[in-house]
Amino acid sequence: MFKKHTAVISLCFIVSAIVAATILQLNYAYAQKAETLDFLETVRNIAHDDVFVQLKITGGTTQNFTIDGNPSFTDAPTIQIVKFTLPRQSATPGIPPLKIGDEYFACLSLKSTEASCLRGTIDSLTIAQAKALDVKVIPQ
Repeated sequence: MFKKHTAVISLCFIVSAIVAATILQLNYAYAQKAETLDFLETVRNIAHDDVFVQLKITGGTTQNFTIDGNPSFTDAPTIQIVKFTLPRQSATPGIPPLKIGDEYFACLSLKSTEASCLRGTIDSLTIAQAKALDVKVIPQ
């Protein structure tokens, strides 16, 4: 009887070890295959003015996007998500690869205003980095 329990316990341990090794290997393989990193910027309270959205990574990478203002017949402010996709390994010499702990700045501005920026830190190389920005906090 004791041999049966030992065999079952040993079998459960072996199966658990195989499952754990498989899961760890899949996560490792996915992390290595992810060649880009996404940044999602949710811009709230978009009115009738065009909004300039900028993403700056410490080290020199910058991307821009302009959100067109709402037409005059739209009364309520709207929300839009802007997605920036950056390669983890830059093709430009002198720009280091993205890594956990790098800082990035998500900025908003109108045509003739100073930018309002929000600082963030990259905490994952496989999950998109997300920030919520509000047009109402842009200095007038």
